[in-house]
Amino acid sequence: MRRDDPAGRLPPGRLSGRAALRTAVWQRLAAREDELVALCQQLVRIPSVNGVHFEQGVVDAVAAALRVLGLAPEMPTFEPGRPNVVATLGTGRAGLLFLAHSDTVAVGESSHWTVDPFGGEVRAGRLYSRGACDNKAGLAVAVVLLGILHEFEAELNGRVLLACIPDEESGATGRLGIMPLLEAGLLSATQAIYTYPGLDVLAIGHRGLLRLRARAIGEAAHTGGDEWERGERGANAVTAMARLLLAVEQWQPPFQPSPAFPNRRPVITPGTLIRGGRMESMVPPDCEAMIDMRLLPGQESQTLIEEVRAMADAIARERPRVHFEIETPVDLPAAFIPAETPIVQRLAHWAEALTGRRPAIAGVGPANEGYLLIQAGIPTVCGFGPPGGNAHAADEYVEVAGLLLAAKIYAAAALDLLME
Repeated sequence: MRRDDPAGRLPPGRLSGRAALRTAVWQRLAAREDELVALCQQLVRIPSVNGVHFEQGVVDAVAAALRVLGLAPEMPTFEPGRPNVVATLGTGRAGLLFLAHSDTVAVGESSHWTVDPFGGEVRAGRLYSRGACDNKAGLAVAVVLLGILHEFEAELNGRVLLACIPDEESGATGRLGIMPLLEAGLLSATQAIYTYPGLDVLAIGHRGLLRLRARAIGEAAHTGGDEWERGERGANAVTAMARLLLAVEQWQPPFQPSPAFPNRRPVITPGTLIRGGRMESMVPPDCEAMIDMRLLPGQESQTLIEEVRAMADAIARERPRVHFEIETPVDLPAAFIPAETPIVQRLAHWAEALTGRRPAIAGVGPANEGYLLIQAGIPTVCGFGPPGGNAHAADEYVEVAGLLLAAKIYAAAALDLLME
């Protein structure tokens, strides 16, 4: 980098060839590894639990870091306190999008953590915190990588984009991020990477997610009263719901194995959330429960919803004073891209070159917002990034060395795609 260029950008023609540019970018990444780790720590120390905190603090920190790196981020906002961050460099038709989300799940039972859930503590090569691997490590890597690619912007034959979005953990609906950003034309990429953790599996897709909210409505009565004793009044909504949840647990809807999801099957988990009853001496007049379904391609959500409703109707016929209501708060399709997609092959190549192990190329279990980009015609890797563990559990962590490793893999793949 020339010292007389305050932005750190190299003039056109300064580097000849992709290999020389890749070496230069890797060297710059290695020189800024401490900054990368520090940025990750800064982001995880800002609580952004979905439903508890706004993402504004994380977004402000990301935007500030991008500005320091010489970029001019936009902050499109579709709900107060929950902005996006979008940054772009380069020109041309081809565009590679790095995607991350700014919110996290809840801490859970804090006594199960051995570290401060928002402390960003580094211990034995691991950085611990809620959101460390899901997904603030990938976000930090993308921010620093964009800053370094900005230094070499004149050498690229395409664009690099970063989108940091809110509200992913509520169900990956894209209502405050990907959907309005696509509609506004702010995600005009030809390929994308969701910077989720893990370098062992290169996720070319994800299973579908169907969530049902079942309500059982019964009839209240005094548990010590004569009418309840004689069966003349009262209907227990909690036991009716128990019947439904047990029926769903034993249900095995048909499916066809998918080559994109080797050794995967649909999984149905009834009762992931449940509440019911009003007080100790009252026959429970209501009960509500969530049913979580992870689906393979070819499974039609509407067919499954109707089957659950048929189970509920059968139970209601046995209990005349009970009826059920079934709602669908989340309905996301399974989605995948071909393993031959260029971004898939370049990431796999450089992961093997830098680690000695070729990642498995397959669809994964958890759903994310990758399906929205795939539906929009943007081939998207639905997860590949800094390795870590315990996402959605106590002592979530990211491997510190994995931050630089993932950055180097991303950088090499990006240069392959944008210097052809």
